[in-house]
Amino acid sequence: MKNETNHFKTYQKQNCMETRNSFGIDFITRKCKTDNKNVLIYARITVNGEVKEISIKEKIERNAWNNASEIVNGKTIEVKKINNTIENIRSRIKEKYRALEDKGALITAESVKNSYPGIQLSQRGHKLTELLADCVYYLFN
Repeated sequence: MKNETNHFKTYQKQNCMETRNSFGIDFITRKCKTDNKNVLIYARITVNGEVKEISIKEKIERNAWNNASEIVNGKTIEVKKINNTIENIRSRIKEKYRALEDKGALITAESVKNSYPGIQLSQRGHKLTELLADCVYYLFN
C-alpha cells in the first residue's frame, strides 16, 4: 500500500503542473442613471474569465474619460486627485490578489473583490492534487 502512495506522489511531481490564474484590473465607466452628461468610474476585476466590478465612487464628465489609458483627461487638481485614486486602487487590488495567492487561498474575482475592502480573507480552497493525495492517503492507510 505505501509503495502505491509513493508511486502516486512521484506521478504528481512529474505530471501535475501547478495552475496559474489569469488576473486583470481595468477601469471602466458606466452611465449615471439620473445624469446623461456624467459617468461613474468602476474597477473591473477579472480572474480566469470571471468578472466583478467595484464602484470607486467618482463621477466625471463623459468626454473626459480616456479608455485607452484608463484615466481622466485634464490637468486640474480634481482630475489629478481622481487619477491618483485610480492608481492607488489598482495597486491595492494587486496587493490583495498577491496576499490571497501567498496564502494559498481560493482565488476568484469575488474573493479578490471581497478582500479589497477587507470583507473576506479566510476562504480556503483546495487544489485537485491536494484532494487526490488525501483520498489516496485515506484509501491506503
